[in-house]
This record gives sequence, C-alpha cells and structure tokens, in this order.
Amino acid sequence: MRSYSGGHVRGGRVSSGRLVSIIAALMALVLAVVDSSALQAGFSIYGTVSLPDGDPAIRVIVRISGLSGLNREVRTDNQGRYEFQGIPSGRYRLTVTNPADPSQFTDAVEADTSRTAGNRLLVHLYLRTAQAKKESKAGVVSMAEGFAADTKRCEKGF
Repeated sequence: MRSYSGGHVRGGRVSSGRLVSIIAALMALVLAVVDSSALQAGFSIYGTVSLPDGDPAIRVIVRISGLSGLNREVRTDNQGRYEFQGIPSGRYRLTVTNPADPSQFTDAVEADTSRTAGNRLLVHLYLRTAQAKKESKAGVVSMAEGFAADTKRCEKGF
C-alpha cells in the first residue's frame, strides 16, 4: 500500500478535499481565460436603422466616433442591420446618413460600453426628415392656453 506523508494520496487515490481544490483551481483558470479574451476582443455595438416610415434603412451609412479618436463607418445590410466589432471600452456617438435621401438624418446617439453587462451593446437608430423637425412644436402649454382651449371646446358643445 502506498502512502504519502501529507496524507492526500493513499493507495493511488486523491482525497476528496484535494480533488475539490483542483477542480476549483481549474474553473478559476477557465473563467480568467474567458474573461481576458472577451476584454481583448473589445465590444460589439450593433442594431438596426429604420426609415421615417418604419421600414428598414437599406445601405445607409452608420458612423461611430469616440473621444479616443476612433472613427469608423459601416453600411447597413438589406434588413437595415449594422455592427461595429472590436470597439474599445468608452463612450461613443452614433450618427446615420442616407446617401439616397440627404434630407433624412438622425441626431447623434450616445453609446456607453460601461453600461452593458456583456461585451455587446444594442442600439437601434431611427432616421427622420428635416420637415418633421420643423413641424415639431414645444410640448409646454401654459394654464391660460389650456383653459382657453377647454373653453372653446365647451362652447362648441352648446
């Protein structure tokens, strides 16, 4: 019969305490490798772009820019999807232009990779027309304006 002075190996067997330690160490090693590979690969920022009527925006240009000097652009596919891969951690601005209709635009959308649990960040973008921007009015109504509008509606009823 074999014996080990530390008491862990007897007769060619490993004690259960030692086995648990080995498994825990292997699991920690695997998790560390997975974590570091995710960080090295960077983030992926992806999503869809929609036209003002809600249809997918096909072959439009999506641009990403960051304070670090990162500037990239991609075109959407036939379903309006886009993706930026290998993006370092940070804050970015996304914009869209439609070469087929320059009157369509988006306001800059901010994307912050530190606010995502994984390494993928979903950002949907919506094109609008310059005409829609001009037609929009402030959403604030004074009490006097509201009272006058209600009074006119009440007078019409009688």
